[in-house]
Amino acid sequence: MRSSTTPSAGPLLGGLYNYKGNPNDGKVSSLGRFAVLEHNKKQNALLEFGRVVSAKQQVVAGMMYHLTLEVIDAGKKRMYEAKVCEQSWMSFKELHEFKRVHEVSSFTSFTTSDLGIKQGN
Repeated sequence: MRSSTTPSAGPLLGGLYNYKGNPNDGKVSSLGRFAVLEHNKKQNALLEFGRVVSAKQQVVAGMMYHLTLEVIDAGKKRMYEAKVCEQSWMSFKELHEFKRVHEVSSFTSFTTSDLGIKQGN
């Protein structure tokens, strides 16, 4: 019996793993395109698929792909996160989540109140 801590044990149910291989290979790229198209249908939006920036996968009742996507929105590149569940043996896939990633500037000024530190007494 293999232990779940051994490297050869393989993925555990529910574990989140980096996608092995190029995130813009045919399979993952098609899942990214699917996510954008499904979002457009549900939200009556006009986003365009750009590329997959990163991909992770999670073993569930099938495979859940956590994708970070570069999307064209009104001519501007924006980052979105999508979750797509696929059950390949049933030829089934479903978009579970699609949300814009809030862009944060590279330098942010924090005050002690932002960190929850009380000043004074």
